[in-house]
This record gives sequence, structure tokens and C-alpha cells, in this order.
Amino acid sequence: MDVHGFLADLRRRLRRVLLLDGLATLVVLLLGGLVLAVALDWMWKVPSVVRLGLLLAVLVVVCVTTVRRLVRPLARAMDDRTLAGLAERRMPELDGRLLTRVDGIELGEADQRTLQATLGGGAVLALVPAQALPGRLWLAALVTAAVSALVFWLPNIAQDGLNRLLLPFGATEWDRLSHLEGSIETAVVAEDQPVVVRLRRTQGPAAPLQLSWAPAANRSLRETRMLSGLSGPWSQALNLAPGRYELKAESGDARPLALQALVVRRPQLARVTATLTPPAYTRLTPVELQTIGLTALPGSTLTYAIAFALDEGRTVEQAALTLDGESLLSERTGQGLAGSLLIRRGGTLMIGMRDQDGIGPSPEPRFTLTLGEDRKPLVALNGPKAKETVSVRAQVRVGVEATDDYGLATLALRARTYALVPATSERPAAEPAEPAALKELLTPFTDVAGQAATTRQSTIVVTDLAKEGERIVLVGLARDANDVTGPGLGESQAVEFKVVSETELRQEFDRLLGEARDRVVQARDELGQGLAKADKLALASRSAAMSANRAGELLSQVVRRWR
Repeated sequence: MDVHGFLADLRRRLRRVLLLDGLATLVVLLLGGLVLAVALDWMWKVPSVVRLGLLLAVLVVVCVTTVRRLVRPLARAMDDRTLAGLAERRMPELDGRLLTRVDGIELGEADQRTLQATLGGGAVLALVPAQALPGRLWLAALVTAAVSALVFWLPNIAQDGLNRLLLPFGATEWDRLSHLEGSIETAVVAEDQPVVVRLRRTQGPAAPLQLSWAPAANRSLRETRMLSGLSGPWSQALNLAPGRYELKAESGDARPLALQALVVRRPQLARVTATLTPPAYTRLTPVELQTIGLTALPGSTLTYAIAFALDEGRTVEQAALTLDGESLLSERTGQGLAGSLLIRRGGTLMIGMRDQDGIGPSPEPRFTLTLGEDRKPLVALNGPKAKETVSVRAQVRVGVEATDDYGLATLALRARTYALVPATSERPAAEPAEPAALKELLTPFTDVAGQAATTRQSTIVVTDLAKEGERIVLVGLARDANDVTGPGLGESQAVEFKVVSETELRQEFDRLLGEARDRVVQARDELGQGLAKADKLALASRSAAMSANRAGELLSQVVRRWR
């Protein structure tokens, strides 16, 4: 008998059985594990970490099965002596004859016939029966057919499931019947404006829609709202506190739609520092202010620095200072704006600023810039009364009082001589409103520059200006130092007196002395009446004092003019 040929058949049979059994087991476990993992993910949509665990579990089972069912069995020694030992153990009736023959020892004729009878026929099948192999092969075939059918009928699910399982941290999602689309109308909004969410269903059956949101810094503070309507589209306005928010929309089997919104505080005006430098002619010192809303003289210089207050991570992209809509030249600083303005006109100063998302303060800061008034000087004359009469030899003492809010520049007394127009004469229609002066004398006063108020005296020598029958008109003239909008010119009321003869002057004095005497007599009589009746004494005393005062004024005028 050919012992080596028998052992070769046994070796082939054993290897084939081990290989088929291992492959069948491996196919069943691999396909079953993949189907089970995909099914679990499809039913419960397990997270990425769980999918990674399922994938590792399938790989471990496949690796263990491969080692135990294929690598290790097929790696065992299958030489003739090992196989002979296997046959001796499973067929005790060989009684060592097969090992003896493998060792090259010839057997006797009886042993040879016994060995041939034992190993003949179906000895190879008896040694490796493989009774469970058909069942495993059928099971592997059924599992393969079932999986192939699933892949054929549900290709999208199969593809998505394998992608999600083999790439657990990838972006693959299950194919859904429903699909949601949406957006935030404005991704970054100010805190006083709502976050407007717009959603719509592009496919799938009608179903309720749930919108939820939570601060990104604390997801436990999640809020949920069911939106009205089943088919959409939907629009929802949310009033949220400043912060970054994560929003999620869910409806039916659609993939949850994730959106993000940022609510920020509007930029605010944190600080304004300004220095107002008045025009040089005023000789005023600069003033430190905390605002740019002020009253200033034309020609003043306003130097300002403006600082903004913003949340962390926000920056001012646009900033400008305008005056009645006209942009002023400013310099951007790390905190805001800085610049200098020469004030020529008044109006409304507005600070415009926008952050990187175009959000600015509401309302925008506005300040009123008002032009101050530099009033013209005020001038008054004292001394002679209007329409007084003087003689040619008179010397009239005139006082000139002048005041200005920011200081005088010049002060003078002007005297003009005119012809006396008779009261009965009529002027021709073509005659100018003011006749030409016959003579003019301008008397300037020194050392008045920079003074806010002063009184100066001047003596008018009548004989140097006029003759009998003419009139002299005196006017005080003042000018301030305003070199921006001025200068301001001030004039006093004109004081006019007539030059008359000595006789006419004495007649005037006689009239004044007579009036003064009458006033004294009136005062005496009124006082006497009051002394006679005690209940009328107070009233009589007041009337007498008024009459006496008037008499004193008349006498003082006579004395002044006589001199």
C-alpha cells in the first residue's frame, strides 16, 4: 500500500476543511458584525465615539477569528509522521502499523493486509469528517446573500452606514427623507435688536419644528421653542442677551440644522476730553472740558480726544466726527479719535462709529456747538446835556465812558461843527439827510488797549471849533480787538450843544435860576403843610425833597456852565 499517497490525501483534506471552515466563520462574523453596527447606528444615531468602539469590536472579532480559525490551524506541522500520529489516535486498530511504515520499516504480510484494509475506502473522510462545515458554508452564503440584497435595495443607507462606521469622526450623515435649510438673517446683531432665524423644509413630509438655543459658554442653559406650522417656512425673532449662541432646528428625521449667532453690545462713548483755546485777542486762558458741546467765540480752537468703550474682541473699524454732516479731519487713535477744530461756525457735532460688523451706537452721540457773541463796545458821554447852549469862550468838560466784554483797542472823542439850521426853514428835498460838517476834531485816548472798562476826560474849547450861531456834536467812538469777525465798533449817543451869544446865555441862566427858585419855594411850602398836619408830614417831606433835588440840579448846571 502507498502510505505516503494516503497521507498526502489526508493532508489536502485537512487543509481544505480548515480553510473553508475558517473562511465561512470569518465571513459570518465580519458581515454580521458590520450589519449589526450599522443597524445600531441607523436606529439610534450613536455618537462618533460609540461608532469607533463598534468598529474596533468588529476588527477585534475578525482578528481573533482569523488567528484562531485560519492562521493558527494552518500553521501547524502537517508532515507524514504528524499525520500518521493523528490517524493512529483516531483509529486505534492501526496499532502503530502506520507509524512503523512511515518510519520505513517493512511490515509482515499479515500486518500489510491489515493496514491496507484499515486505510482503504473512506478512511480519509472518517479521519476528517467535517460534519459542521456544510452548515457553516450555508450560513456564510445566506449572510452574504442577505447583505448583498440589503446593499442592492438600500444602497444609500449601506454607503452612509459604512462611511459612518469606517470613518467614525467623519462628516457623513444618514440620508434622510426630510431636509431643513435655514440661516440667521444677521449673524452679528446688537443687544437691542432680535436675532431673526429663517427656516424652510426643502423636502420631506410635514412635521413640527423645534428650535433650541443655548449660550456657547454654558450649553446647560438651553431653551426650546416649538414653532407654529408644520410645513413652513418659519421665521422666529429671539431677544437674547449679549454673547455667542448655538442654535439647533429639528423636524422629523431631518438632520439637525446647527446655526450660530453673536449678540454684542453697541460701541459706547467712554470718555471725551477737550481743550478750548479762545482767540488770542481775548487774552483768555485755555479751558479744560469733558464735552465738545459748548459755546465758543469764532476763531477759538477746540482740541479733543474721544475714547470708545467696546466688548472684548470688538474693534472700531470706522469713526468720524462731523459738523452738520461735514466730516472733520480727525486722527484715529488706539482708543478712538483725536483732532483739532478751528471754530468758524456753530452747528451739531456728531460722533459716528462702526465696529467690524457695522454696529454703532444708537442714537449716535450728538453735541451742540454754539457760537458765542463778541458784543461791540458800549460808549457813553457824561457832562453836557443834550441841546445845551454855550458861549464862544466856554470850555466844556466831557467824560467818555467805554466798556467791552473782551477789552478795548482804541477810544476817541469826535467833535463836529455844523451850521445851525433855523427852526422855520425847510430843507430842500435833494438835501442829504446829514449835512456836511464844517469842522471835525478827533481826540484819541492813550493806554486803553486791553482794558475792559475805562473813563476818560476831555475838554472841548468851543472857540477852536465853532462860532456863534453854529452847533457842536460830540460822539464817543470805541473799537475792540476782535481780529476774527470784527473789529466791533461802538458809538455813544450824540451830544449836541449850540454856540450862542453872552446875552442869550445869561437869559438861559436867568431862566434856570428862576426855575430853581420856584422849586425851592415849592419845597418850603410843601414842608410847611406837612408840619401843620402830622398825618401828611411823610408825603409832604417826599414831595419837598423832590423839588429841592430838582432845584439843586438846576443850580449845579448853572455853576458848571458858568465856569
